[in-house]
Amino acid sequence: MKKHLFFAAALVALAACNNEEFTPADDPNTPMEIRLSSGIDMQTRANSADVPDKQIAEGQAVGVFINDAKNGDVVSANLKYNADGSGGLTLATTSPAQEIPYYPANGNGVKMTAYHPYDDRAAITGSAYEFAVSTDQSSNANYYASDLLYSASSEYARQKTAHSLAFKHKLSKVECTLTPGSGSPDLTGATVSIVGAQTNIIFRPADGTLRSPTNATTADIKLNSTIATGSYIGIIPPQTYSKGSQFLKITLASGGTFYYTIPNGGAYNDLALAGGNVYKYTITVNRTGLSVTSTIEPWGNGGTHSGDAEMP
Repeated sequence: MKKHLFFAAALVALAACNNEEFTPADDPNTPMEIRLSSGIDMQTRANSADVPDKQIAEGQAVGVFINDAKNGDVVSANLKYNADGSGGLTLATTSPAQEIPYYPANGNGVKMTAYHPYDDRAAITGSAYEFAVSTDQSSNANYYASDLLYSASSEYARQKTAHSLAFKHKLSKVECTLTPGSGSPDLTGATVSIVGAQTNIIFRPADGTLRSPTNATTADIKLNSTIATGSYIGIIPPQTYSKGSQFLKITLASGGTFYYTIPNGGAYNDLALAGGNVYKYTITVNRTGLSVTSTIEPWGNGGTHSGDAEMP
């Protein structure tokens, strides 16, 4: 009798062991959830904090399109995920409610495309819509919402762990640092704006392409001074500033407005702001005007340039 009980207990233990070793990935016919994480592709390390340059900020929403990698069938379209600020993405449960995505029952992998910020106008097909940056990016939320990101279509094999979606910045970033010069002006509470920037662009989530809108809108863009300590940052669509045009406006809380103007003359070129690049300006504020140095550093790739600025 004891032998029979021992044998039965051994069978139960063996079955439990086999169940622990078996995973849904071993059987393509077993439904398995698609899990995601995220990161922003950077070719060089940024001087500012990882968020928002290398990670999507907490609370920001991402849209994801998922298709069967082999036959192109739609698995899920424009799913909404919420970022946690550390690379994690969690499927949204409200506004609107989302259905958990699963790998195809035929065992195929998937192709995924994603973008930020989420917009229900992307619809089922990833159709184009007008995207506009905020004119007041001094608010952190408005700055984050102005950072258009895109993760190009890639194939992902069936797996239990999360797939990491690599995003790239689509627009142009301007970063400005102020230092006091002659006369020791008080820079406390100073504001910096991009002058007369185009604010809208047509974006197509299906392939990540941008095109100029039929009716472009322009406005001054107030930069953010809280995300990157000691710097003013803002994001605008790719565009060109002609030689001799005003580009940056610095307003002191104590009074006084200064402008950086694109250098004019035959030796200078128009300022072409390319998507994916960050344009850095170091501005010394003097009572009699401004002196400026500047560089272009990559979110993607860029070059360098320099110039001067003064009061009008």
